[in-house]
Amino acid sequence: MSAIKLLKHLFIVLFLLTLFGQSLKGQPIESELEKVCFDEAEFIFEGSVLQKEFFRGSDGGIYTSYVMDIKHVYRGAIKPGTVEVVIPGGTIGNEINEISNQVEPQNGVLFGYSGHTGQSYSRKVDNDPRISLYHVIGFSDGFSPPAAGFGMKFNSWDELDSWISNHKNVVLPPTRSKAQTIEPKKKSCKYFLRRRKN
Repeated sequence: MSAIKLLKHLFIVLFLLTLFGQSLKGQPIESELEKVCFDEAEFIFEGSVLQKEFFRGSDGGIYTSYVMDIKHVYRGAIKPGTVEVVIPGGTIGNEINEISNQVEPQNGVLFGYSGHTGQSYSRKVDNDPRISLYHVIGFSDGFSPPAAGFGMKFNSWDELDSWISNHKNVVLPPTRSKAQTIEPKKKSCKYFLRRRKN
């Protein structure tokens, strides 16, 4: 990663932390956070956490590596399958490195960029980029909406997808309607009994 790109990402992360600090003071920040995430996110995807592991990076810091299963890609050069998401902080033995206000991966819609955090460790996954996070819209039941993020609550996939579609450079998933997932009707036993008699 070039020094300019790294500085840009650091600036964005610092900006997001500043916004979080403003929210603690009661200042509304959701619209600014939403704008930054949608303007700057290289990757936006729906995913779920498969594995979590702590490791020590080449810089001596402690990091947490998450392997995530990508269900749908709204934006970015990644595909459904697995991807590694790395955040600073974690625990190795008795050493704990906590990063205040750190966004942690969870099941939901994630906003991120390609990062080289903790360069000395990498997992075998389907997608090449190692992703660092800006923000997560987390699912409250762990696997599907209701979901909360940017100061809003989304009660269904339709609401969440509709809101995401209001932003630039996103690709919506194929319809999630239940009608699409219903299996074709099986022929009844009476049908087969009739055929055998003929």
